[in-house]
Amino acid sequence: MRQVEVTPSPPAPTSTSRHTGGRWLLALSAVLLILLALPVVIRGTPLADDYLFCLRPVTEGYGSYIAEMWRDTGVVRPARLLELLLISTTCGSVPFGVAILVPLALKFAVAGLLFGLLKDMQLRSPWPEIGTAVWLLEPLGTEAALWPSALHVLLGLALALLALRQYRRNRLIWAALATFGACLCIEQVIFAFPLAVWVTCPSD
Repeated sequence: MRQVEVTPSPPAPTSTSRHTGGRWLLALSAVLLILLALPVVIRGTPLADDYLFCLRPVTEGYGSYIAEMWRDTGVVRPARLLELLLISTTCGSVPFGVAILVPLALKFAVAGLLFGLLKDMQLRSPWPEIGTAVWLLEPLGTEAALWPSALHVLLGLALALLALRQYRRNRLIWAALATFGACLCIEQVIFAFPLAVWVTCPSD
């Protein structure tokens, strides 16, 4: 009788190997972002919007800038006041890279909150690491991370992710406060957040 040789299939990766691979991917993504940002932090200079924050409050005061912002857009995001304060107080007195470090730190804070949310949702490795790595390297968030005038974007995302994690823990007061803060930073949260809560939180 003819014998058929059966080649054993390779063993499926264990949870430990998936976890280790995910952590290496996450570490590599963080290192790549740091290497990308380092020249900007060291040699960065204000962009067009940064110049307005830098020079105008010094020459005309904060009130005129806020009044013109209201006339042009009909709204003044409170987070824009943080940007105004950050840039106007550091501009000319310290290297501009100090101001760039603030949104860059928020970029990593959002990564940590995203990783925590994906772990809260009980996704198995390496999916939390992959999702966080994509956030660290995607271009739009990286642009905001190196642009102090876009600080409100990263601050809003950080507060939104913090709110989602609080909703999952049924800490409704803290979740509501974080949601309110996120909406004051980026108005897109107002429309996207109900769906985000429905997708990420338990049905009860």
